[in-house]
Amino acid sequence: MDWLDVLALALGAVIAVGLAYLVSPLAVQSDPDMVWEARVAVGFAALIYVGPLWLGQAVLTLFAARSEGGISPGWLWGWLVVAPLLGTSPPAAALARRVTHVVAGGSSGPSLHRSGAAVQQASNFAWADTTAESGWELRRTPPLPPEWPPAPDGSAVWFCYAERAGAVDATEVSGPWARISLTDPTAVPVVERLSDAVESLGSQSIQPAAAVGGKRPPTQAALVDAVRRGDPSGLLARTLENWA
Repeated sequence: MDWLDVLALALGAVIAVGLAYLVSPLAVQSDPDMVWEARVAVGFAALIYVGPLWLGQAVLTLFAARSEGGISPGWLWGWLVVAPLLGTSPPAAALARRVTHVVAGGSSGPSLHRSGAAVQQASNFAWADTTAESGWELRRTPPLPPEWPPAPDGSAVWFCYAERAGAVDATEVSGPWARISLTDPTAVPVVERLSDAVESLGSQSIQPAAAVGGKRPPTQAALVDAVRRGDPSGLLARTLENWA
């Protein structure tokens, strides 16, 4: 085995691991529209980040096959095809997701911030596929626990709805048209469609939202953390009361 063989095999392994990491979020996505959007995103990411590596592996495989000795050319050309297929396989994607969860487990702060951005992106994608008249704007509830009081290490749920300006000191509110669930900070938000169109529930009076505890409103990461820890300080309860 010469150095060309080693580099070709190593690049194949890197490609398999990289694709498994890119494909892993698709395993927990249930909304058909979101699956399509995610596959497009994964395809572009694979083309940009993995494509050059795969071309490099192909060049190394070509030179290694022309050289004498080392691994049989058939095995090298086979690995060129098997490596990306292995990386996109469900077992590899599941393993990548498990490893990501374990690695991120010791640092929940960045994971919580990433999960908040992922929830926002998921709701924006779902909103783009929702039928709505002019003037409606996307809104989300604060993160909600499936039960009260929140169970430690439980899921967080957001309901997507819409608002548009109504009469003075009033706003028109719609019913929820989607529900977004997050099982843990490293998971991919799962979108469940409740309605394909915005349906008005009528107008209600509004008042300016006050800061919780006289401070700035808490971030999504802080609220998700409160849900995950069972809301020991009452931050989530005060936020929900203020939001309502």
